[in-house]
Amino acid sequence: MAAKASQLHIVLGSASLAGYPQGGGHWSWFLQYPLGLKALGHKVTWLEVLAASGDPARDRVRVHEFLAQIRPLELADDCIVAVTGGAGARPAMTGADRARLTAVARDDALFWYLACGVGAT
Repeated sequence: MAAKASQLHIVLGSASLAGYPQGGGHWSWFLQYPLGLKALGHKVTWLEVLAASGDPARDRVRVHEFLAQIRPLELADDCIVAVTGGAGARPAMTGADRARLTAVARDDALFWYLACGVGAT
């Protein structure tokens, strides 16, 4: 009998899905990671970075639609959405406050950012 692997806390970073709700193939490519890692018993936090459009009402709608899209997959409660306003601006957070994000960052978590998008925003 094989020993059970210990649970890891894995933070998946993306900066492309909240702004591209119609991207079916892109979505299915990304979703294999949080769904598969959770199925393996790992704790997953999804950090989605969304570049601000300049219209806060539009950004709130985009975040709401994004979370509605992942809620049926039971991923919304494990997701933090950060709407960034550009250089020097503090991101607006959905799904977490700054304290939760700080706790995630200080946790013994593996940060795995996909498509090199988080660092670019």
